[in-house]
Amino acid sequence: MAKDEATGTTIQVNVLREIGTPLKYFALAILIVEGLLAALASKATGQDFTILVIGMVVALLLLIALVGYLVAKRPEALVGVGQQQIPKVSLKSIPLPITKN
Repeated sequence: MAKDEATGTTIQVNVLREIGTPLKYFALAILIVEGLLAALASKATGQDFTILVIGMVVALLLLIALVGYLVAKRPEALVGVGQQQIPKVSLKSIPLPITKN
């Protein structure tokens, strides 16, 4: 069990390291939101389907507006200028709790 939790933590850290910049984070976030809404829309009918499709369009438009606002106000924030990199973590560097039996 502890091995699975440590592997999950390592995977999460690796994903965060790969994202790297806020622009990549926004792209990942919209892919997740659109994917969830599309999966729900595939099983929906009638008015529920319409609401989900409108939600997908609204989410995309909000993301475009947010990125446009950031480009106008703080363009360096989109490429991650001045941000610290996430340090590499190995399982050996993570202290494990000591349990007495």
